[in-house]
Amino acid sequence: MASSSSTASGFENFGHKLYSTVSQSKNGQNVFLSPASIALAMSMCTVGARENTLKQMLNALEASSNEELTKTAEQVMQIFLIADQDKQVQLKLANRLYAQKAYELQKEYLNLVQSSFKADIKLEDFVNESAKVVQTINVWVEERTNKLIRNLLSPLDVTPDTRLIIVNCIYFKVNIRLNQKKEFSFFIDFIVGHMDKTI
Repeated sequence: MASSSSTASGFENFGHKLYSTVSQSKNGQNVFLSPASIALAMSMCTVGARENTLKQMLNALEASSNEELTKTAEQVMQIFLIADQDKQVQLKLANRLYAQKAYELQKEYLNLVQSSFKADIKLEDFVNESAKVVQTINVWVEERTNKLIRNLLSPLDVTPDTRLIIVNCIYFKVNIRLNQKKEFSFFIDFIVGHMDKTI
């Protein structure tokens, strides 16, 4: 099994490829996205996948196993927890699963996303109350992002065939006074690898 530092490298490479793909379609416009947030959401999907789908998703994230992804997720969530205690940096990440009522999700999967990704699970009725589900999810995302992300989903995004929605949202704010240095840098030893990240 590869080390968690190689998973960190995989997440980093995934982020570079993602940014490159998105920026090419933007024709020189500014691009703002969170590769870590997207990688975590994809990881929550990956740990529930099997066979060829699992192989392809692990390949995209450059990880060798679900265990590797799980360990990385736990370390990333710990970084967010530590950062949230900083008075100048507001960095919050929230994960939630919305599942169709009476649709059986494997208990092993639910336990894994709850313990490793700190995701809670809500049961909803996509079949009969899809509009209400959209509103519920949009309100939750709005609350978690200090009202910066509104109307994430439209009524067309949820159909009677929907069985599971995985939501990941991130809120980031840095309080810097004008009289402080223009350069604001902080270093994170990303996961347990040796890649100093300067932002």
